[in-house]
Amino acid sequence: MLYISFKSIRYLSEVELQNYIKMAVNELTPEQLRKVIDYSKLGFRSTEELSSLERIIGQERAEESIKLAVGINASGYNIFVAGYSGSGKATTIKKILTEASLHKELNLKDLVYVYNFNKEDEPYILEFNAGDGRAFKNELERAIKLIKEQLAEEFGGEEYTKKSYEIKSKYVPMLDRLGTQGKEIKERIESALKRQWEQAEKEQAEREQAERKVSLKIADSTFSEIPKLRIIQEEFEELKSKMGEEQSNLNKEIAQRVIEKQCSQLNEQFSYPRVRRYMGEVKSDILLHLDDFTEDEDSTEVMMTPRGPIPIPSRNKMMMRYQVNLFVDNSEQKSKPIIVETDPTFTRLFGTIERESV
Repeated sequence: MLYISFKSIRYLSEVELQNYIKMAVNELTPEQLRKVIDYSKLGFRSTEELSSLERIIGQERAEESIKLAVGINASGYNIFVAGYSGSGKATTIKKILTEASLHKELNLKDLVYVYNFNKEDEPYILEFNAGDGRAFKNELERAIKLIKEQLAEEFGGEEYTKKSYEIKSKYVPMLDRLGTQGKEIKERIESALKRQWEQAEKEQAEREQAERKVSLKIADSTFSEIPKLRIIQEEFEELKSKMGEEQSNLNKEIAQRVIEKQCSQLNEQFSYPRVRRYMGEVKSDILLHLDDFTEDEDSTEVMMTPRGPIPIPSRNKMMMRYQVNLFVDNSEQKSKPIIVETDPTFTRLFGTIERESV
């Protein structure tokens, strides 16, 4: 690197300037004005025969320093490289990093984000060996699709139909009997009220006294039926609740077999502790939302956006809970990845939340 320093400056007269030029400038011959190269000494006929130069000329010590720093296999170390634009800094560093990555142990990981069933605004990350992240994403999508198809088959099958019929046969007659009794009591109460009201209209007394007499008649002749009606309603709701509970248990029993089969296959294929925990949460969530797996695919929900309401198929919205966001994919990486970020701002390095659902 050349540094030029001017120690003193003073103005020259015209005579002094002319004398200085005569002293400093030597006249050249025509042969001296042209640089002649002996091409036979170059060792090549065309520059196409030469390999590209991927290093900084005259910076051997700098290159050795970078190689030494890259070879430190520990965290917390950084390299700062400074130099003029166009001097070959980026090219040299990429070359050194590429060469170093080929000799390092290839222990790459895939990172995926999955839905957090406990805190939906805080998805958590799963770590896989290189290639397993993409495989897990594809296998989970396939498993969810199969679960939905197999649940439809099971709930329309002979075993489920038979057991569901047994539950209904057990409770429906009792519910019908209670319903009939309640209907009869209700009709008797309504009939009594109607007769007493008609009787009140016929009386010639004043309206307030007539209404007072009617209320007394209702309390004496009709209200005695109301406790019976309340007891029947309580028995009806209790039986209905028991029938719903047994039906729900049957649904979970049938669904458990289907879900367990698919999730077990995934646990065997991806034997990571956090994956096993996540698959346990997936099983529990599907059992809690069986109706969403068996609902009509044409049903839709409306999501409000800044541009207005947008219809979204309910099934698609539900299935988004089980989607996998493959964040880092090293399935096709043959060496340590080299990432170049020319504008390392906080947002570019760590990301940001563009919109949070309310």
